Amino acid sequence: MKFEDDFIPYEGAAFLNAGTLSKTPRIALKAMSESRNFLEENPTKSFLESYKLLWRIHERLASFIQANPKDIYLRNNISAALNDFIFGLEFDSSIGEVLVSDLEYGATANMAELKARRLGYFFHKFEIPVRSDVSREEILDSFQRKLTDKTRMVVISHVATGTGLVLPIEEMAKKAKEVGAVVIVDGAHSVGALSLDFRKFQNIDFYGGNLHKWFMGPRGTAFGWVNANTKAKIAWPFGGWASFQAPAFYGEFAEKDEEACRRLFSGTIDPSPWIGLDKVFDYWQSHGENSIRKVLYNKRELVFQEMQKRNWTAVSSSSQERQSPLVTFLLPPKWMKYTSYDLATRIYNDLKIQIAIPEIKGEKYLRITAGIYVSDQSILTAAEALSNY
Repeated sequence: MKFEDDFIPYEGAAFLNAGTLSKTPRIALKAMSESRNFLEENPTKSFLESYKLLWRIHERLASFIQANPKDIYLRNNISAALNDFIFGLEFDSSIGEVLVSDLEYGATANMAELKARRLGYFFHKFEIPVRSDVSREEILDSFQRKLTDKTRMVVISHVATGTGLVLPIEEMAKKAKEVGAVVIVDGAHSVGALSLDFRKFQNIDFYGGNLHKWFMGPRGTAFGWVNANTKAKIAWPFGGWASFQAPAFYGEFAEKDEEACRRLFSGTIDPSPWIGLDKVFDYWQSHGENSIRKVLYNKRELVFQEMQKRNWTAVSSSSQERQSPLVTFLLPPKWMKYTSYDLATRIYNDLKIQIAIPEIKGEKYLRITAGIYVSDQSILTAAEALSNY
């Protein structure tokens, strides 16, 4: 199955950076464009009707990830969702530790460290080796060795942003709960890339996800999910119309559930990205999750094979259990003298290839993330051009 025609093409370059921002299907872009005029015809009416739309998105997203829609809250990006949760958490102990992996996304790690500083807690990292053959047992062993009875908060990624490694989050969360820690999962790269069932996340307190990466939603669409058993531990760090009770103009949003209403956007928003997201749900439904994901992983495998054929060394796992669509490779030594930004810019300007150069533990790597809209020929051409650069 080919999906290229469903997206706006870019003849000027090979777009191999879906892991930062993906393309969005044409049908969603069309709906967003059409919505602008509709919203301007009667801004008041469309504003009030947006609450009904947002609740519809809650319900569709909940169905896609197997969750309760009342446990979800929408945000413009995962950083906003994480901030609201992390800084709304209350702890009653003056002695504690915050634990993260050393593969965490920089912004997320900074949030965890800032929370630790504000609480007067120690901030620790557990190691995950940057190797293609790192095992589940190795990750769990390293994690457990850093867990103590003083660990109050654990922050881990579902999919590591640098290497694409899928972490055993359910097993890790179970171990963290044995010492009484709150477990926060950064799922920026999971929605769309992985088949998710939030009913299994009994030991996870919070999960955030971006919808503008592998799910291919419009930029500015993301969410947070809060375990129903954790809600009492949060003092949401913002106020608004629903601080005490749901206002009448929210309509039937969340069936007037006060906690769900309290987490809703505080203030006026542009509903256009969510109108587009509604069409992206249609896109996944019409083509089928399995069909889309099969093509996505076929692209990933083609990248893996073609780059290794040209002697690039992968640090991403080749294991079906531990892999995601992200593929990361060691850089040639002669490339190391450039900054990540300069190198990515040079590759784009010289080769017309859009990729990412993530920094992991102070070292630079080459990351290729091919969406379903990337042709096989683009991958072959890019692999050859990078190898000759």
